[in-house]
Amino acid sequence: MPQQDKNADFDAQWNAYGKNVVVPARGGNNDKFKPELNTVYDRLAILREPSWNIPSRNPGWAPSVAVNLVNLEKGHRMDWWFASTDSRGNTSIFHDRLKAMLTKAKEEGHHYPIEFKFRIQERESRASGNTYKVLQPMFVASGNNIEGDLGVDPRDNPNNDPSIPASVSAAVPNNANRATSEQWTTIKSALAQLFPTGYTLPEVASLIAMSVPSITVDHLGGSPDGTGLARLGHGTLSNTDATEVINALNATLTSE
Repeated sequence: MPQQDKNADFDAQWNAYGKNVVVPARGGNNDKFKPELNTVYDRLAILREPSWNIPSRNPGWAPSVAVNLVNLEKGHRMDWWFASTDSRGNTSIFHDRLKAMLTKAKEEGHHYPIEFKFRIQERESRASGNTYKVLQPMFVASGNNIEGDLGVDPRDNPNNDPSIPASVSAAVPNNANRATSEQWTTIKSALAQLFPTGYTLPEVASLIAMSVPSITVDHLGGSPDGTGLARLGHGTLSNTDATEVINALNATLTSE
């Protein structure tokens, strides 16, 4: 395989799942997320492993947890900060419960980004009468099973780069012979049956290549805006190749 193609495949895999495993959460460039009590927050996804113990710049203050979130309805990325430890130096309820949810999801084969929903409630201690807040997080979906807009990291958003003239318009790709939305819907439906617990683009490409060797990760997925995570349905797959892929997937389903 030519080095250019190897680099393209590597970029697709790195952006799809590799980066989220090794790059820790970080704050400072996104808007701050400040949840309120007794409010159900859904359609949110955690983009990468949170940073669980960030030391405070202020002496005597507790360390913090930083979570990189995205509103899946708007593609709006945010940083959620909360205390990593309580007043006694133990890990906080928020820290323990969020980490428990993510650990369980990863044990079951899920990977970032991870969609979840949660609520924060206030409780009263029976022993002291003091009030405290509890986090109630619940896993929803992960990876390519997430439906929505993952947004763009502010560091990667060309709109935030003053060196790029605002008058420059993006090139419009030629979609004349691209796979149709109906074909992509059929492909996703078949994959949902073949991979009930979720899948990655490389896994899908490997499966399809057994029947259609010419199909690569780039054919199946890409970043919707050219900078974010690679997503199934945004690749360079042609109408003709899509038909072959659908036939291959249907044959695989029939044989199982």
